[in-house]
Amino acid sequence: IGALTAGGGTNLEPAFQAAREALRRVKARVKHMILMTDGQTSGGGYETVASACRAEGMTISTVALGEGAHAGLLQAIAAAGGGQSY
Repeated sequence: IGALTAGGGTNLEPAFQAAREALRRVKARVKHMILMTDGQTSGGGYETVASACRAEGMTISTVALGEGAHAGLLQAIAAAGGGQSY
């Protein structure tokens, strides 16, 4: 995490879907995704994906990073995913 740098141009969808697929393959009692971002992303439908993850037995929490973070989006994702928003 310490090596990450800000760069803009974020699209959460590919990573969100990759994490979902990875958690589907894991045999664990608890499957929890932590999404760390400023929420400034292209694309949409993230709440719908989070709801689908929840229906599949996964939970999602979000961590808003940086000034100008899209807290509303991140809170909505966490709420739909059954997790917490920080």
